[in-house]
Amino acid sequence: MLAAGLSEAVGSDYDIVKYGKSDTIIAGQDGFKEFYEQYQDELDAVGKKPDVLVFRKNVVGKADISMMDIQEHAGVVGNAVIGIEIRSSSFLAKKYRQKNKSEPKKFMSFTVKIEDMQAVMRWVEAYNVRHYYAQVFFDEIYMISFKRILETIRDHAGDKTVYRIEKNQRNQSKTTAYINVSQGVKIGEIKTPPTPTSKMTELDSGRLLHYVGFNNGAIMIDRESVLSLIRG
Repeated sequence: MLAAGLSEAVGSDYDIVKYGKSDTIIAGQDGFKEFYEQYQDELDAVGKKPDVLVFRKNVVGKADISMMDIQEHAGVVGNAVIGIEIRSSSFLAKKYRQKNKSEPKKFMSFTVKIEDMQAVMRWVEAYNVRHYYAQVFFDEIYMISFKRILETIRDHAGDKTVYRIEKNQRNQSKTTAYINVSQGVKIGEIKTPPTPTSKMTELDSGRLLHYVGFNNGAIMIDRESVLSLIRG
């Protein structure tokens, strides 16, 4: 939804190109071992790839470079204006904010896993492209630069109304930085939430996994807010 909304909002000036991995393969499926090893090799070589890249119009000529060989990256990825890592949230931001308005330490946040930060830095240094996080709630969308995340942690140590670092079961109990969305920019809203649908995956062992997927939905992106971030 976000990639489509960004493309509609700024598509006359920029191309939104799929870049990061979006494979649906999971542990237990045939080929997972090879997939995992390839992903680790990629992390070591170029760092953590953001989900989408933003290029000036007609620079790359493709809508999807996620399967591009690493050796081809240098001549393409370095031409991007920014990269965007997309993070999803299970919250309605407005409702959460209203419920906790008297508790400043409870805020909607960008979620950044600490273990990812070094991998993100490696990617930024490899291609010299600005990196952003987009946090997508079920009603609002925010963006913040990776640089701003680092500055926030540096400049607001101990201020738990701005950020906190903790382990949370919702994030696989991995140490995560929660940065108040007030440190970023609101870039849009989800006007019609996507419809949840039941899905099922059958593993080679015969085990069935049931989970929820999402279809459709309508998003509205603030063109000027996004352009201001893209242009830096």
